[in-house]
Amino acid sequence: MSRWPRNEARKAAVLAEIVRYLGEHGVPPTLEELADELRVSLPVAHKYVERLEAEGRLSSLWVAGRRSPRSLRVVPSRQLVLVE
Repeated sequence: MSRWPRNEARKAAVLAEIVRYLGEHGVPPTLEELADELRVSLPVAHKYVERLEAEGRLSSLWVAGRRSPRSLRVVPSRQLVLVE
């Protein structure tokens, strides 16, 4: 059995939590807050954030080689419309 659907569901949960947190608090969560809310370890939260950044679904600001603590942003998805 492929692990792909489970990983996609987890990445979707990370994105949803960032959006929820931002709506509730007015700022994006830190990695620590994201890990706490998702009930995962900090390295696991970091891994999913890195994967989502690599896919272009999440962005963050880097300062002096480090991710700025409250800079996580969900990148709006672009939907392709086929014209026949």
